[in-house]
Amino acid sequence: MGGERGSALAAALVMLVAVAALAEAKEYNVTWSLPAIPPLLDVTKDDTVNFVFDATDLDLVKVPDKSSFDACNGTGAQVLQSKTSAAPTVPVRLNQGLNTGHNYFICDIANICSEGNTMITINVN
Repeated sequence: MGGERGSALAAALVMLVAVAALAEAKEYNVTWSLPAIPPLLDVTKDDTVNFVFDATDLDLVKVPDKSSFDACNGTGAQVLQSKTSAAPTVPVRLNQGLNTGHNYFICDIANICSEGNTMITINVN
């Protein structure tokens, strides 16, 4: 009988920890637009980041490193959403694929990035 009570208590504690972990995750919406957006966003690995933007004007690429970010160089970048004439408002949801540390995103169209627009670093703790 005491073993059953202990098992029930252990199960309740596991559920409490799981619910607490879920309650801590946050969702962030980044409006990918002109003029410039905030340059840095700090999140945790359980958080979700949504980019919302007009894909008739902009694209969204994840560049591999800070030097590519600083140079607005999309070579070797992961294209998350290409510019298109068909889809006006496109949400791009990132709840996987973010590495611990700095993740760099730019718009790789013409001079948009080099003018200091649509560039963001997402730091995952």
